[in-house]
Amino acid sequence: MSTMIRIQDDIKQKLDSLKAYPREPYTAVISRIIDSYETEELTDEDISDIETSLNDLKAGRYRTIEEYAEDEGINLS
Repeated sequence: MSTMIRIQDDIKQKLDSLKAYPREPYTAVISRIIDSYETEELTDEDISDIETSLNDLKAGRYRTIEEYAEDEGINLS
């Protein structure tokens, strides 16, 4: 069974840019998008790591990319 849907031109362009190959059907593109959302469940460890990181940010325990680059001798220019 198939169903026709209408989408805005800008959404179609975004779907086109997500194609793995030029003639890939939109069904495959949309299915891949849906599958990626279904597999992105956060574990308890992930949630704990995020909470720790947020607490570090709030407490000012972080370095900017510029500070990191300088410490590592990386030229950002």
